[in-house]
Amino acid sequence: MNKDLRIFQRRHISARSGWRGAGTGSKVLCILLVLVSIVLSVIGCAVVYSAVGSALFYRQFAVLMSFIPMCFVVLLLCPKFVYGFVYRTSPVIYLLALCLLCIAHFIGYSAMGAQRWIHYGAVNFQPSELMKLAMILYLSYIFDKMKEHEIGDVLCVIKPVLVVMIPFIFVLKQPNLGTALLILFVAGVIFFVAGVKKWKFITVILLVVIIFPLIWQYALYDYQKKRVVTFLNPESDVLGAGYNIAQSKIAIGSGLLYGKGFARGSQAKLNFLPEKHTDFVFAMIAEEFGFVVVCTVLSLYVGLIIICYVIAARAKTSYGATSAAGIASMLFGQIFVNISMISGLMPVVGIALPFLSYGGSNLLVLLLAMSHLLSVEMNNNS
Repeated sequence: MNKDLRIFQRRHISARSGWRGAGTGSKVLCILLVLVSIVLSVIGCAVVYSAVGSALFYRQFAVLMSFIPMCFVVLLLCPKFVYGFVYRTSPVIYLLALCLLCIAHFIGYSAMGAQRWIHYGAVNFQPSELMKLAMILYLSYIFDKMKEHEIGDVLCVIKPVLVVMIPFIFVLKQPNLGTALLILFVAGVIFFVAGVKKWKFITVILLVVIIFPLIWQYALYDYQKKRVVTFLNPESDVLGAGYNIAQSKIAIGSGLLYGKGFARGSQAKLNFLPEKHTDFVFAMIAEEFGFVVVCTVLSLYVGLIIICYVIAARAKTSYGATSAAGIASMLFGQIFVNISMISGLMPVVGIALPFLSYGGSNLLVLLLAMSHLLSVEMNNNS
């Protein structure tokens, strides 16, 4: 591995780890991670209740309640076992997520023009959400098994590239452009942290620029092209492709400093704001709670991302470091794209806002990711 990029050293999994043996720094990080995650999730449950009522609220709240026993297991009972188990089963988790993606592709449940869900009884599960975490864990596992000189070898990087591209193609075909691009972004961060040389990234970027006309012509759907054109010229189709962004901006601006009050947002309640409990939930928060709460939520997000990257920097294994960095980058990517999208700074691609958007699959995977970060930090204690 390149010495300039080799930030994290590979070490053996700690034989002694846990809450009792944890230092003050580890305890503080874990407590902050759990508290920020719960606070954001509670805000998300409240916003879902305001947007669509009690039915979906109870589902979201039930998923949140599963986080407490997960934390108890990781922090107090068997953090070393959890860390080792996830490490050993990373390939199995990836294969499971890939199988679920295949099922969704061929016989999945369709809604709003996309085939992304597996429907079983009263439960709808979105495999692409699980795939984001599964890919992070498996890529980290692959690079952990590689020797330093192998990471610099082009042939040895073929397997990690395939691990990324196979789910990317499946997710892109759903279609789910936002999640597909997020998969590429997170994978790029993991490749960088693992020590892949810079010239390879530059080569890939140049190839994407060269073949972009082909991507535009054959890979993007008509509605996706319309969104890009509308982004470049928002006033071109205010009642059509630009309607969502126009209503979102109105909602954000109308909230002013303190908002209109809980469940009193006119844009949301009169259904002018589209997807108010999922993709455009942040616009609803701005309308009902105002600039003060928006700044508070953004501060919580910044704090959460910093905590995740600190855990990655403190990790004593390369697997822990790369997986934690991947999770932190996944959070950053979703937050940045979603808020930029609803503000009109990026084209609409349809991506959930972590912890706040309604979606059991998304919230469950995020809470599992936070539990993994806890096990990484607890494993540092030796």
